[in-house]
Amino acid sequence: MNTRGRAPRPAGSPARKTSPSEFQSDRPRTGPSRPDQAKPAYKGRSTESPRSSGPSRAGGKPFEKGERITKPGTRPIGAKPGFTSRAKSPAAAPALKETDFLSGRNPVMEALRSGRPISKVFIAAGEHQGSIREIIALAKEKGIPVQTTESAKLEAMSLGVRTQGVVAMVSPVAYSSVEDMVALAEARDEKPCLVLLDQLKDPQNLGAVLRTVDAAGAHGVLIPQRRSCQLSAAVAKASAGAIEYVKVAQIGNVARTLEELKKQGFWVVGADPERGVAFQDVDLTGPVVIVIGDEGEGMAHLTRERCDSLVRIPMRGKVQSLNASVASAILLYELLRQRGL
Repeated sequence: MNTRGRAPRPAGSPARKTSPSEFQSDRPRTGPSRPDQAKPAYKGRSTESPRSSGPSRAGGKPFEKGERITKPGTRPIGAKPGFTSRAKSPAAAPALKETDFLSGRNPVMEALRSGRPISKVFIAAGEHQGSIREIIALAKEKGIPVQTTESAKLEAMSLGVRTQGVVAMVSPVAYSSVEDMVALAEARDEKPCLVLLDQLKDPQNLGAVLRTVDAAGAHGVLIPQRRSCQLSAAVAKASAGAIEYVKVAQIGNVARTLEELKKQGFWVVGADPERGVAFQDVDLTGPVVIVIGDEGEGMAHLTRERCDSLVRIPMRGKVQSLNASVASAILLYELLRQRGL
């Protein structure tokens, strides 16, 4: 095997791993910081040889005794090759989006009513009837420019979301926090009620849940940062404008978040179609987190273990699961019944 141009491998070092599945270290991971006894990462040796100023001295001055003579693009005799790392440079962090496009009549109307920052409203040529006229009037009342454009341009802006003849250039929806949700409950003089969506990946489902949470008056929705759908134009369209009013928080580790909420006095209730007690038999009058899993995968195993109660909704038909928004609606309205609201 030709090894020219490569640094010699230190004795006793492990073979180069070609994939995560082919090599596993015996040393347990301790987190992002390197253990004290571990060697520092090798940063590579400079490929520039010492005192290499060119093939000869300017003016023909003789070289000093012991000085290395180099030619452009060559290595001094006896010098070891420079180290070239095969590691890929870290990808640049994605730029934060400063604008987004909101499509559909109800989403745009609710964005205007809620006071969400809007740069411009685009109307399809020939679409100036019905609720479009109300959108135009409200936009002009708020001093927002309205521009008529071709339907094809609107479709390009919406990235496949049905426009219904109107698209608004808006600022992205800001995520909230659990503290904001608890503060909202206190302002209403109510016990906090949060909905945690575990592994839910369908934007239509997420939008429908936001619509349900707004209708039932719950105080917020928690969505994991990984393996879950995030807020988007498709979610906004499916929520029919509820995205403008429902507080949504991103969370990291679901199990750890639930443990922290339990320490604050929350009771964690998970919806499970295969086990648990009837949903009417669980006390929902205190501070509660309702956990809804994905329709296909359900809740993660660690999430299920953190639940204080598992409840099931009776299924008398052949299909053994409900849409996430329907399941959340049943549990939220049972909560309203128990609280006499």
